[in-house]
Amino acid sequence: MALVFSLFVSNDSNDTRLNAPFEISGYAYAADSYSMVRCPTSQCDFEIPKRKNPPKANEVMPAENCSKLMVVEKEQFDFLKTEDEYHFTGKDVECRVCAGNGFVKWEFEHWQKDFDCPNCEGSGLSENKKRTKTGGKTFGISFVKMNNCYFTAAFFHKLLQVRDVLGCDIILTHNPEIEKPALFRIGACEVLIAPVRFASIANYPVLTIA
Repeated sequence: MALVFSLFVSNDSNDTRLNAPFEISGYAYAADSYSMVRCPTSQCDFEIPKRKNPPKANEVMPAENCSKLMVVEKEQFDFLKTEDEYHFTGKDVECRVCAGNGFVKWEFEHWQKDFDCPNCEGSGLSENKKRTKTGGKTFGISFVKMNNCYFTAAFFHKLLQVRDVLGCDIILTHNPEIEKPALFRIGACEVLIAPVRFASIANYPVLTIA
């Protein structure tokens, strides 16, 4: 289960509220900007950090309104993988001179002006994680269409990754309305995928799933 949750934990360094799983009323959650997973804490094989005020993720879970087996294969997504895939090593280290802001303040008498930090040259980082090509391909800007709703392909593809880890079918349990999230059950897990607005899909490849 730890591997499943690692697919959903946010990597946003500016908003760390979702950088680790959290617990609400007997359920473990992990979420990022467009997807979320939850399962009973009794099914977890990892430690859930204790938090006084976790995000109110339970409030966005829709009620089940259907039970539909989703027949989806990885090969259907191949034409959406148009970008080079990279392997990352090391980590980004915040610049101590500018505290990650990327600029320093110059002062003279009553004048002030911001300049790029001389230590990090405006990046806000004194050290960058290194990336190397894997030789594979990953998702570019692309979408999955289901029931007249559009989902970012990379987020929708997580359903297949969870299925492979747990060895269970993907069951649609909340059939979404336009611009509303879809809910799926895969074994002991529930996965919520948020859609994108129609304006976001123009001129990009789309995979249609019945």
